[in-house]
Amino acid sequence: MNISEKQTTAMKLLATYKFLTSSQFVNLGLYETAGSVTKILKELADMDKPFVDKVNPASNVKDGRLPSLYYLTKYGVDYLISNGIKEENIKYQAGVISSAPGDYFHKCKTIDFHIELRKWLEANSGKILFIDYYFDKKGNNRSGKKEEYVEAQCSIKVQEESEKSIIPDLNVQFEINDTEYLFLFEQHNGQDSKRLMKDLALHLIAINQNSASKKYNFERSNRVAVVCEHEGTKNATIERLKKISEFNLYHQYFIFKTNQELENDFFDNWTLINGDSVNFIGKSL
Repeated sequence: MNISEKQTTAMKLLATYKFLTSSQFVNLGLYETAGSVTKILKELADMDKPFVDKVNPASNVKDGRLPSLYYLTKYGVDYLISNGIKEENIKYQAGVISSAPGDYFHKCKTIDFHIELRKWLEANSGKILFIDYYFDKKGNNRSGKKEEYVEAQCSIKVQEESEKSIIPDLNVQFEINDTEYLFLFEQHNGQDSKRLMKDLALHLIAINQNSASKKYNFERSNRVAVVCEHEGTKNATIERLKKISEFNLYHQYFIFKTNQELENDFFDNWTLINGDSVNFIGKSL
C-alpha cells in the first residue's frame, strides 16, 4: 500500500499527541471533516500490519457512543522511524489501553490542552522542550528494585519520608520570547471541588519544596494550570482557596479556566486565586 502525504501527517500527529479522535484531527487541520479523517485512518488500520489502531470507549447512557481514540501501532512507529523520525520523539503506548468513559474524557481534555498550547506556541515562534502525560509510563515492574517499578513519567515526589507523590495530568516545559516556563496541568472533570482542593494542596507543597523544579533542573518555580469541566466547580475552588492562608503568597502560581473558556481563548483570561485576570504566562490584563 502506498502511504499518502496526509496519512503520513496523521501518523506524525499521533506521534506528537499519542491519542487523537477524528474531531481532534480536524482541529489540527488534517481535513475539514471527521469523515475524511476516518477514511484515511481506516486504510491504515486495515493493513495486514496496521500502522494505526483505535480504542472504542465503552458507551454510557449520558453520552451515547463516543468517538474512537486512534493511536500508533508498533508498525506505525517503525514506519516513522524509517522515515527519519527519532524514536524518542514518538509517543506510543503498548499494552492495554483503558476504554472506561471517565478515563476517555480525561485523556481527551488533557490532549485538548496540549493541542491548544502547541498551536499557541507555534503561532508565536515558541517551542515545547518536553511534555509528559499522566498516561506516559516508565519503569519495569519485573525489576527487583522498588524504585524502578512502573510509574507515570510526570509523577513528582512531594514528601520523601512518606513517599507521597503527585501525578499531574500533564507536565510541560516550553520556551517563548527567550524565556523558559515550567507548567503542571490539572484537568478536573465532575463537580467535586474537595477532591481538586486536595490535589492543589499537594501542588502547594511541591512549589514550596521546589519539587518539580528539582526534577526538571528548572531554575524558577513552576506554575499550575487548572481547567475545570464546570464553571461552578472552578468558582467554588477559587473561593475555597481564597480562605486558606497558606495560599495567600502563592496566588500567582495557580491559574484557572473552564474547558469552554479554553476552547474560546487559550492565551488570555485565566483567573488567579485572588480573582484577577491574567494571560497564560501570568501578565495582568
